[in-house]
Amino acid sequence: MRVYSLLSRHHHPHVPSALMASVPSGDTPESSIHLPGIQGEAIAWWDIFGIPITNTILSTWVFMVILCGVLIVLQIALKGDALPRVRGIGLWIVARLDSFLHASIDNNAVSRRFFPMIAGTFVFILAANLISLLLEWLVLVSSDAWLKSYLRPINSDLSTTLALAASVIVLSQFIAIIHRGTLGWLSGYLFHFSGTSTVEKCINVFVGWLHLIGEFVRVLSLSFRLYGNIFAGVILITVMSFLLSKIAIAGIQLGQFALIPFWIFEIFVSLIQAFIFLTLTTIYVREASASHH
Repeated sequence: MRVYSLLSRHHHPHVPSALMASVPSGDTPESSIHLPGIQGEAIAWWDIFGIPITNTILSTWVFMVILCGVLIVLQIALKGDALPRVRGIGLWIVARLDSFLHASIDNNAVSRRFFPMIAGTFVFILAANLISLLLEWLVLVSSDAWLKSYLRPINSDLSTTLALAASVIVLSQFIAIIHRGTLGWLSGYLFHFSGTSTVEKCINVFVGWLHLIGEFVRVLSLSFRLYGNIFAGVILITVMSFLLSKIAIAGIQLGQFALIPFWIFEIFVSLIQAFIFLTLTTIYVREASASHH
């Protein structure tokens, strides 16, 4: 089975005729499957000061509007008595995250000081994963093929996960500078000449260089772990939706019902990946807040 992007002259006025001609006559756009690339696809007609707007950026904006709406509701619930259940849920989430950070970082001052950054990153990733599933479902069930050019799961774009991972590592380095000082932080990486013997001191210098390389490896491991799992989920749902759409009994399409286990699995993956990212973040912060490498 050949794989082709969903292209339609009616919905995509900017698609060149040459691209439409590349679709074989036996494969109509409606019978083909659209698989996303590693990064977001630029929206042909939209840019800001020459900077192209990708479907990932647009999806992120949609997500941020939804997230801000939820936060506003939580803020109203916390300040008044109109939404007691919402207030209770919000306080419970904050309390659980606070307890987890205290136990994981083992430094109450650090966990409290950087709670907004660490917990906020976790909430962002978890909410982005879940809302992205909603956007993906909207794209799959919609009869408008053009939606695939405008919406994309946020963390299925490597640029997004790289930015999240880099922010975590920058935060951990900032905490390390606070606790060790600038000179102590630099010497720990560049010239960690310490130990009981000359041989041990030379080994520690080499180990410091390895730690420096390791910080860049952490960025890659954090970003690719989150990206790989979410991107694989997108591929899984897309392919299974395409295959199961061919199943019909007595004229009734059963594909969407057969997809339910896959949607449940992806919700589980979204929760697990957000929790893993949070756990690794607390580990890096705890190491950075220690008095030595």
